[in-house]
Amino acid sequence: MNDETRSYRDPLGEHMRALSEERERALARFPAAESLYDGFYAAFTPETRDGVTYLAGAEGIVGSDIRLVVERAADSVTEADAASAGDAADAAGAGGAAGTAGAADAASAASATLSTLNGDTIAHLDDATAERLNTLITAGWELRCVLSLVIYNAEEKGFAGECACLCYNPAVEPAYRDALQTFIDNIVLRIAAGDHPGLKLNQQQLIRVLESGGSWFLTKAEPLPEPARGWVVYRRRKSAAEHLVAAALKKNRGCLALSWLGLVLLGGLVVWLVWRLVQWLW
Repeated sequence: MNDETRSYRDPLGEHMRALSEERERALARFPAAESLYDGFYAAFTPETRDGVTYLAGAEGIVGSDIRLVVERAADSVTEADAASAGDAADAAGAGGAAGTAGAADAASAASATLSTLNGDTIAHLDDATAERLNTLITAGWELRCVLSLVIYNAEEKGFAGECACLCYNPAVEPAYRDALQTFIDNIVLRIAAGDHPGLKLNQQQLIRVLESGGSWFLTKAEPLPEPARGWVVYRRRKSAAEHLVAAALKKNRGCLALSWLGLVLLGGLVVWLVWRLVQWLW
């Protein structure tokens, strides 16, 4: 009896153990999620009249790409500036050295500037986001930034926005790179359709993306940011007319021709209605 008890094996336990081992092997076949992809939303407030005009006007289309320049201020400091700062520090003594150290830290901070396709500044992302993006870009990652939400305050006549930052490491095998690009393209399409999809992926979710060639996506949406009192959602999806505007901004000839054809047909319809009205009156 004791021998039979010792030799008994639980079939369910063996099955679960086999599944666990298979899952571990699958995880080991793929790179770590944090080494391939990162995605998150970032809020911003326009700092210039051009930024306000962008969010309020025809260019501020949800799902459209925004130019995002990430750099460190130290990169733009000239040798002459550095020499002047060093001379000032020597003249000021210990106090000047401390001040120069503080200035160097400030100068080396990363900045992330949002701008229109024409180069007009819209806003700057916060310091933490700028540092996060700078770390990825310095490592050679590709970055795509799209407008995901516009909110408005009627009392203050002010606008604010949110963008989706989608980053991936191109230094991987082509199949993974293509899957990540397809995944990001699908996210942008969902944002343009009015969704607010989740952007962060854990290891198992990344594996599903890679195995599906980029067609898999998170079905659970990320909650919209809770607007402060007085703020309302101004724009969260791309309309049919805005699709034409976006195509015009990108100089898409086919959509431009379609939009002109639509205008011609509309003009012809107006002329025909006026002519019929004149006939009816006479």
